[in-house]
Amino acid sequence: MLLKAIECGHRRTYQSSIAFYYLLFAISSSSNAQTAPIETAPLEEIVVSASRNLLDQALSDSTTIYRLYPRQAIGARHSIADMLIQAPGVSYNGQGGLFQSYSLRGFSRWRIRTEVNGVPLLIDRPAGSSASFIPSSLVDQITISQGPGSTLYGSDAMGGAVSLSTVKQGTPSYRLQWQDNDGQLMLSGSGSINSAISGGLALRKANNATDANDNPLNSGFEQVALSLHGQTQWQNLTLSASWLPVRGRDIGKSNANFPDTAAAHYPHDDHSIATVELRRDKRWLARLYHHRQDWASITETSEGQGNRTDFDADTIGALLYHQTPFSIGEGRAGIEWLGRRNVKINTVTLAPAETSDLFESGFSGSQDGIGLFIDHVWTHQDIALELGARYDHVAQEGLGASIDDGAWSTTLALSWQPDSPWHLSGKIGTGFRFPTLTERFSKAATPRGILLGNPSLTSEQNESLELRADYHSNGYQLSAATYYNWLDNYIERVILEPGIRTYINTEQASLWGYEVMLQWQLPAGLSHRLQYQYQRGTSNNDEWLSDLNPPSWRYGVQWLSPEFEFQTELVYRPSRDLAGPGEQPLDSATWLDSQLSFNWLKHAKLTFFINNLFNEAYRGSADEQAPFQPGRTFGLGIEWTPS
Repeated sequence: MLLKAIECGHRRTYQSSIAFYYLLFAISSSSNAQTAPIETAPLEEIVVSASRNLLDQALSDSTTIYRLYPRQAIGARHSIADMLIQAPGVSYNGQGGLFQSYSLRGFSRWRIRTEVNGVPLLIDRPAGSSASFIPSSLVDQITISQGPGSTLYGSDAMGGAVSLSTVKQGTPSYRLQWQDNDGQLMLSGSGSINSAISGGLALRKANNATDANDNPLNSGFEQVALSLHGQTQWQNLTLSASWLPVRGRDIGKSNANFPDTAAAHYPHDDHSIATVELRRDKRWLARLYHHRQDWASITETSEGQGNRTDFDADTIGALLYHQTPFSIGEGRAGIEWLGRRNVKINTVTLAPAETSDLFESGFSGSQDGIGLFIDHVWTHQDIALELGARYDHVAQEGLGASIDDGAWSTTLALSWQPDSPWHLSGKIGTGFRFPTLTERFSKAATPRGILLGNPSLTSEQNESLELRADYHSNGYQLSAATYYNWLDNYIERVILEPGIRTYINTEQASLWGYEVMLQWQLPAGLSHRLQYQYQRGTSNNDEWLSDLNPPSWRYGVQWLSPEFEFQTELVYRPSRDLAGPGEQPLDSATWLDSQLSFNWLKHAKLTFFINNLFNEAYRGSADEQAPFQPGRTFGLGIEWTPS
């Protein structure tokens, strides 16, 4: 009743007038910025990191790392992808809605390792693994490691890694947020229960949104999630544990076929992620983890046909590593075991009258992998040299077949930190990815048609080169990186015949690009950020690869004062005529997001926001079934911090 009452009170005509006055206020406020006598405020949306922590799985300072803070995001971000695209080299991939996936420097699906509190997410959706089932209000920090990470993470990190950390101990905080386009209502709270236990709870619900042309989007959902974290110390030992159960219901799978020809949704999407960790200072770490997932998807066509896929799986694993014993430099060596149990995918397709089965397909599989790795950094004056190596072995079973595979990965990096504002680095390395159980063995019905596995697939291989330069001086920060990847046995999804797809290896491919980000701070609490990215990738037949990042410009402004905070981000994406298999050309698009927060009372903050202020009709990715993004969205929120 509350959602309906709020929806009835705000229509799109009223929304447009609010947007106009809101933008007018923002412009007038910015023009008076120089009169505010406050200290310079840091731009906190994106932090470029060049530090290394032996126990938190960051490589040397040659690795390009971006850190994002979801609480800094503008507006109500549905998915994790909505926040990741703020970083250079990251873009939307696949279709839209809560399950929106992402691409890191042109690598997507299972080529990116996504983990939560150190637990890898291995999800057998054709779009690959995604952490979008986790509400952003329960995420404290997101770390993006660009470039091949196989030396540290093994398979599934050929294109990098996305690591999420959930909320831990902190000041109690309660948030209520609503937006008008889809009536999304979000309620969350987090804080410390006592000195050892902390956590958070989030509930959110949304109806279907509309795009800029008022066409419906299949993007509604219901979700509840709990995050618990405990930690205790004894002498030099630290014992910690976390648990993240998430329950999702009636989640729409947004795509361009809705509602005319097909509709897809997930009646349930349940997850449980648990981890226990013991560490001693920076000397060694031991971790055990478990991820239980249970979800189902239903696809229905306008002719009355439909299919249902049920998925169950357990991911279990252990990680142990110790600092290296060399007297010069620092590093670590370790072993990781990753297992998958009870992986079951069952698909049933029903006749139009739903009285008999057209076919039923089932798949049951398992996987065990073990990796041995070492990396070490030697430092002499202002030069650092890193060497790393890893060997992985995997055994997979499915459909009565067994496959064993193995791969090496290596890293060589050199960085130079002269007595100046500059920091220069270069890195060469190799990466790999074992085909997943889905790619090798499954047979499933999807909104695109029947998807068949290919047991003859071989592992992908990658050789990469990255050069990077960073400059820090007097409130200015410039970061520029360029990279080149030589790919062998690249796995592509292709059409066998209408309605049937499968996976094949492409002999060779290349992928290269560059990204630049400039951040600067001015007096009166003003911070600016300007970034650009470009990428190109082709196969050995000179055919365009799928999932590449489109070129884009981003300009963000943040203004802080004791009374309020203003943020805005303008994005321009030029048109792109070339497209890979299963993709379409992209038209140019420009969109603007803005947010204004007031310190309303002593312990309360009131926030107004607008997403897609220009009401631009644009697709998030080049996927042939990608829908338009939601149209102009107005929202408000309140946050209460009792202490």
